[in-house]
Amino acid sequence: MPNGIAVLNNTNFVSYIRECSASVIDFYADWCIPCRIMEPILNKLAQVFAGRVFFGRIDVDSYPEIAAEYGVMSIPTTILFRNGEEIYRIIGAVDYNTMRRYIEIYLGVKP
Repeated sequence: MPNGIAVLNNTNFVSYIRECSASVIDFYADWCIPCRIMEPILNKLAQVFAGRVFFGRIDVDSYPEIAAEYGVMSIPTTILFRNGEEIYRIIGAVDYNTMRRYIEIYLGVKP
């Protein structure tokens, strides 16, 4: 499990979420202001949950087929996966404490 936030693409996306028991995947675009708001929040959470939760980002403009496969209609969309299965979905930007609670509740991981 890499530290920090991994940049995902269509060749490594599925392997990462299947290999990691707990994953937080951010669907974003560079031009999206709320996506930019989420980036430092997710970076901080990736440090807090290092070694316990995998964090990844996928650019919906570069990989629209993955966004379509997961039904991502708005960005930012953050999907929490457990053992490769979607557990919870957050649409829009949320603050650090809210996202941390979602990870703790839905993925069952404590920092």
